[in-house]
Amino acid sequence: MSEFVKGLFSLITGGAGITWTLVWETLKAIIGRITWRVVLERFLTRVLVEALKRLKTLSSNRIVDETVDSILLQLRGDGLLMAKIESSKKK
Repeated sequence: MSEFVKGLFSLITGGAGITWTLVWETLKAIIGRITWRVVLERFLTRVLVEALKRLKTLSSNRIVDETVDSILLQLRGDGLLMAKIESSKKK
């Protein structure tokens, strides 16, 4: 009975080769629709923002802190809305 079910399944799906080909073609279509420039830009923006925040925590110099805050605000003002900048000024 199980051989009959396996044979019927293979007949309906076209065998393992066709199934994997369908999966591969579907993955290629999904990956092809992604705009990789946007993904890369957002990734690099987040890396830059985190690096600047880390630099700010390493420095005890107020001028460096203000410069980092200024750069972060300029990034946000230039349309990089994904920068996720929290105001963390020392009080």
